[in-house]
Amino acid sequence: MSRDTVAEALMGCSQQRAVRWRVAWAVLDRPELLTGAAHSAPTPSVLTFIDALVEAGATMVQKPGCARCGATEHLRAKQDGQRMLAL
Repeated sequence: MSRDTVAEALMGCSQQRAVRWRVAWAVLDRPELLTGAAHSAPTPSVLTFIDALVEAGATMVQKPGCARCGATEHLRAKQDGQRMLAL
């Protein structure tokens, strides 16, 4: 992917610069978030970033599955540090 596409995806995950920095730091510290481990993302904005990358055509990025059932719909709840569909 181009640098501009990644930057656009990052800009789209939040209007707040601090949130975008948290997303960038999270992905840099834990690159496995981009390959299916985002159910343990420290902030929901990481999930938004991943969705934007996938929509932009990223082939090496995987949407995370629910920590309980594995479904890849938008994960909303968090329990014991794991994101899932609903409690």
